[in-house]
Amino acid sequence: MANDPTPFQPTPCVSTDSSILDEPWPIALRPDSYYDLAGSGNISMLVGPNSLNKTLFRSLSKFPVGKEYDMKTYQDQFKFQDDYDAFLKQVRDKPRQLVPGALYMNGKDKDTLAYNAEHGPDGSMLMLNMWSQLKTETPISLSFAYFSSSIPSDPGPGMFLAILLTVLHVLYPAFFALYPALLHYGHLTSSST
Repeated sequence: MANDPTPFQPTPCVSTDSSILDEPWPIALRPDSYYDLAGSGNISMLVGPNSLNKTLFRSLSKFPVGKEYDMKTYQDQFKFQDDYDAFLKQVRDKPRQLVPGALYMNGKDKDTLAYNAEHGPDGSMLMLNMWSQLKTETPISLSFAYFSSSIPSDPGPGMFLAILLTVLHVLYPAFFALYPALLHYGHLTSSST
C-alpha cells in the first residue's frame, strides 16, 4: 500500500450529486402536509370577513392552491370572523389552533395574514399565495426548492481579489495608525533614559 502509484484523492466536502431536495415541490393546501400539536391532517383556518367566503370557496375549488384539497371538509376547517378586533384577539389568543394560518381582507382595514412559523417556510408562502389569489382572483401556482449547494466548488480569481482587498483595507491603515504611535512611544522611552 505504501508504494501505490496513484496519488491520494481526498473526498470532496461538497457533493455535486443531485438530491431529493433539489426537486421543487408544490405548495398547496393539503390536509396531510401540516403537523401541529392538534394532530396531523388538521386544517383550521380563520378567515374574515364572512363576505370572503364565496371568493375563497371558488379559489380553492378552481385554483392550483386547492388542487389537492377535499372541498367536503370546507365548512369544518374554515372559520369566519366579521369583526376585525375579534379576529386579532383570536389570532393572539389561540395561534396554535390556526393551521396553516389566518387571513383577513375587507378593503377598509389593513389586510392581515398570520401564519405559524413553526410549520416551516411553506406556511408563509401558502398564506401569501392565498392572499394574492383572493386579492387578484388569478390562479397562481407555487413551488419551493432548496438551492443544491451554497458553497462554490472553486472560488476562482475572486479569492485573490478578496484577500488583497482585506490586506489593503485592514492592515495598511492599521500600519499608518500604529506606526506614529510606536515612534512617539519609542521617542519617549529613548529620551527618558
